[in-house]
Amino acid sequence: IMNGRPANRLHLLSYVFAPSILCVFAGQAAAFVLIGLVLFLRFQESRPFLGGLCLVLAVTIKPHLFIAFGTALIFWAVTTRRYRVLSGAIAGIVALGLAATFLDPHSWLQYLATVRAAHVENRILPNLSLLFRIAINRNAAWLQLVPAAMASVWALWYARRHRTDWDWMEHGSPLMIVSVMVAPYSWFFDEITLLPAVLHGAYMANRNGRSLGWLGVCAGA
Repeated sequence: IMNGRPANRLHLLSYVFAPSILCVFAGQAAAFVLIGLVLFLRFQESRPFLGGLCLVLAVTIKPHLFIAFGTALIFWAVTTRRYRVLSGAIAGIVALGLAATFLDPHSWLQYLATVRAAHVENRILPNLSLLFRIAINRNAAWLQLVPAAMASVWALWYARRHRTDWDWMEHGSPLMIVSVMVAPYSWFFDEITLLPAVLHGAYMANRNGRSLGWLGVCAGA
């Protein structure tokens, strides 16, 4: 629907997108992140409060995937006065926080204890941020935040450059790709969040008469 209901079956690519398949087999919550992102893209224009509310589902599960994306979102919302998107997001965060506290008052302490016990800094992750850290100083875990910080600066520039013609399907796609690419902590199945960008690119290539062979090569790999 968001891509104009093209008269083809390219949307079926969603089912052979490798991160989608892995999410199903691994039972990963990243699929819910995708739902939140898609609902935000769907409603941010027509029902901004609901769009912001839906985005919370994505951001609260895996906030590290949305550092650059979130930076551009806040800039866009403030400069275009789309405060209802921000108010929806704040309302969603408060509601989820209260729900978690009501269900288990000790959940916050348990969550922090789990995070500390995970020792993420010692894990080998399939992302660029870890490669960046290893290339400079393997023992400096904070280096994994540097790519995301640099991408956030780029996101501000990118959002400012396109502030007069901003479209979340067109401009949000490369923004999300960069945001996931430089996430300080991510796994392969987290790339399911790139599905809207991949489909948007496939639709554009199809409309322009370009080959989709590159997509097949990526899926095959």
